[in-house]
Amino acid sequence: CDITPSKGHSVSGSLVIATDSIGNTNGLAPYGSYTIKVYETPDMETTEPIKTINTVFTAKTESTEASNLFTIDALPVGTYYVSISSDYALTRNDIVITMANENIDNIVIPIVACDYNQDSYITAADAGYIYSNMAKDAPAYDLNGDTYITAADAGYVYSALGLEYNGFEIK
Repeated sequence: CDITPSKGHSVSGSLVIATDSIGNTNGLAPYGSYTIKVYETPDMETTEPIKTINTVFTAKTESTEASNLFTIDALPVGTYYVSISSDYALTRNDIVITMANENIDNIVIPIVACDYNQDSYITAADAGYIYSNMAKDAPAYDLNGDTYITAADAGYVYSALGLEYNGFEIK
């Protein structure tokens, strides 16, 4: 029995792959290591995060479901600013959490998970990485979750061309 006084509430949910430039998703988990940083100010450039959560999302296989869940624990009442980054995803710096006196559960955050050349833009060059990894065991390039790397996965890259985040508010 844990009788430790509460230090706040939690935010939990999942990251999912964005499938187009208007924020639709396929509900599938992105693959790879993601870092979630929580700040007390929107100035993420010069301040230190108050929390850093490192997560590893796994790919779907024939016998398992993909993992894409995260939890940010112990947030007192207040407003927080969140950054989500990964090797193959555009960094999200536009998430605002307004914490009240209760947990926030089942949040779904779309992630553009196809910046393979890490230039902070989604271009046809990113689709080239998919084509060059066809028939390989490379789950980061399986954007439609069928466990195969095909031209269908490149279609997700083309549908995300020019995508920019426009804010994500959690209350």
